[in-house]
Amino acid sequence: MRENKYKVWCKDRNEWKKGKMMLFCDGSLAQLKNGLIIPCKQGTHIVVLYTGLLDKNSKEIYDSDYVKFEYPESFKKTKDRKDIHLVEFPPDFLWLETLHSGIEVVGNLYENPELLK
Repeated sequence: MRENKYKVWCKDRNEWKKGKMMLFCDGSLAQLKNGLIIPCKQGTHIVVLYTGLLDKNSKEIYDSDYVKFEYPESFKKTKDRKDIHLVEFPPDFLWLETLHSGIEVVGNLYENPELLK
């Protein structure tokens, strides 16, 4: 069974939130600091889901990560192949699960938007 784990990107500060975060059923977020629940400003954060998989370097693979992998020999002749892919979870879960031992996380959509340009 996959572990339910998340990361939170703060659009205002362009950084991952540190510390304990709380995600409520209505989609709102709060941060737990010194025993206090501090609500986050709505619309300023993006929650990304852990796929439950690790790349070849044992790094966790999250939704919105950019990954690079070695193609099987039969794919290497294909002209339209890309070397870097954006992980969109759960649609990409099947190929990720099959190929994850050869996949390497090389960035993510929020910190490295230039990687797919």
